[in-house]
Amino acid sequence: MSDCSTFDVARIVPTRSLELRCSLATLALVGASTTSALAGTTAIESMFSFHLMQIEAVIGGINGDTTAQAVELRTRSAFQSFISGKRIMAYDAAGLNPVMLVEFPTNINNSNAGTRILVATSSFVSSTTPNAQPDFMMTNTIPESYFAAGRITFEDDFGTVIWSLAYGGSGYTGLTTGSLDNDLDGDYGPPFDGPLPSTSTQALHFQGLSADRSTSNSDDYALTPGPAVFFNVSGGHCAVGDGSIFGFEVVGHCPGTVNLTWSGATPSRNMAIIFASNQGNVPIPNGSPCAGTRLGLGTQNIQLVQTLGSGTDGINSINGNTSNGACGGFLQLLDLTSCRTSNVERIP
Repeated sequence: MSDCSTFDVARIVPTRSLELRCSLATLALVGASTTSALAGTTAIESMFSFHLMQIEAVIGGINGDTTAQAVELRTRSAFQSFISGKRIMAYDAAGLNPVMLVEFPTNINNSNAGTRILVATSSFVSSTTPNAQPDFMMTNTIPESYFAAGRITFEDDFGTVIWSLAYGGSGYTGLTTGSLDNDLDGDYGPPFDGPLPSTSTQALHFQGLSADRSTSNSDDYALTPGPAVFFNVSGGHCAVGDGSIFGFEVVGHCPGTVNLTWSGATPSRNMAIIFASNQGNVPIPNGSPCAGTRLGLGTQNIQLVQTLGSGTDGINSINGNTSNGACGGFLQLLDLTSCRTSNVERIP
């Protein structure tokens, strides 16, 4: 079911043209062309290296279990797989008392742009659905005393900070500087204005795409709207928690490429992505799948963007292209088997 007319949400109201690309073929081409262009430009900047790297996601605990921790890195370009000897560090609220979370013993075997590297604890593995398959296990955990304010860094074997993520707002008083490779002025601050998440299934997550540099931790990071989804080198994924919550996150740039990542859908079934320019409480009309289900969307420009498979375990991710007409609008997912609706997310 990849045809945009398969699920006729557009019949709710007459709609004007929505400037969102519609077909899966287009979505796939967007991802392919983006990766290709980046590989051709940024690989020249740092060929066969490890310098172009993001800290994409961090979680300090799951539902209060502070032994369930994970850090996910993501390569900003191709050929950034040479991480042997590099490390992830945690610092306290003053930027002092470093704790080495992991020193990578080997390189990774995937040199594609956008490759994720998952570092986690055994408690994290048992608290995810399906159980996570980390690429590396944490040697030490982030101390609980660092949760209110602190700093997580990816560093080379000389201690050069390649990417910095400080959190805790004004409670963090340490350094926020690092390499110019990933931030044009070398200052990754000010910090994200909140603690490291540990009491729910949310994670602190980078809001940009894989090629993006840092601008500031306060602008670049946000809590996931629901259970976080983590990925490993091979593309395997897991949702934090038991997988019962149907939710998604949208990150990226409008106009431009955005990424949707979801979890909690009925496995191996179909779901719909629906757009509207405003929020509301509109019901799906008679004659459509899930008739009578109320969406968290309003009637302005409401229409179906895409029907697509939910993924073998109800977890998946897809890129789409947006232009000016979609910016500031809202998206919601609808599980076409259970008729459950996801959270509503604004297109950034």
